[in-house]
Amino acid sequence: MFKFNFQTEESSEVIDDAPSSASGLVAEAVMELGLEQAAKRYDFQMFPITENLSLLKSTLGSQEAEELLQDADCSGSDLVPGKYEGGFKLWEGAMDLAQYLCQHQGQLVAAQDAPPGLAFRGQKVIELGCGHGIPGLVALSQGAEVHFQDYNPEVLREVTAPSVLANWQAWQTRGSPAAPAAQNPPARFLGGPWAALDSFLAAEGLAGSYDLVLTSETIYSLSSMPYLLACIDTVREEGFQAIPEILYLGRAIGHVAICAPG
Repeated sequence: MFKFNFQTEESSEVIDDAPSSASGLVAEAVMELGLEQAAKRYDFQMFPITENLSLLKSTLGSQEAEELLQDADCSGSDLVPGKYEGGFKLWEGAMDLAQYLCQHQGQLVAAQDAPPGLAFRGQKVIELGCGHGIPGLVALSQGAEVHFQDYNPEVLREVTAPSVLANWQAWQTRGSPAAPAAQNPPARFLGGPWAALDSFLAAEGLAGSYDLVLTSETIYSLSSMPYLLACIDTVREEGFQAIPEILYLGRAIGHVAICAPG
């Protein structure tokens, strides 16, 4: 279990989610979690994406999430800048992006002649601010290698990685071509702030290696926009595609502020 020691204060007027120097739930540097670190969970429900695809989703309750966060400021809140970025909640934008991937996958991949069930075969995908990782799971279900990144490592450990394992095992049981028997899912889990992601990817030889970048409802303040754009610039490969569904309108800013010039 990660230890939490939060120091950051939240402004009452301006939301600022620039990377915090506080230690605890989010690391200053990016840390990678292995599949063996995934929490042992058995509480999943089938979550329909389209008529032809349903995914297993963690049913982690709000009370358990609050206990995992171990911080009074995070109790009952979807977002606490500098501490918790909402990864335990499944946001509507993730569902929209997952459906988009299903409906337009033929336009998003380089190999137009991919066999059935492997539309994303040979593609390397990263989902930034993944939370439950539903869009990334769609790509994984079609043969992609997927790297799941979230601000909070505990979200990856308790929600994302267990969901990846549960779905992978279900696909193997059904004989899905995307999940060969006796193989682990081609997935990696990266926890930490966007500001530290470029150095981690460079050290791992991953900078500029991704064919597809996914992100949904990850921006709710202007201060975080440069970090997201810098991440996309770092991960992109020549000819890559970024599929963002990033606007969260329930906080201090909205579509007009995000899209305003300058």
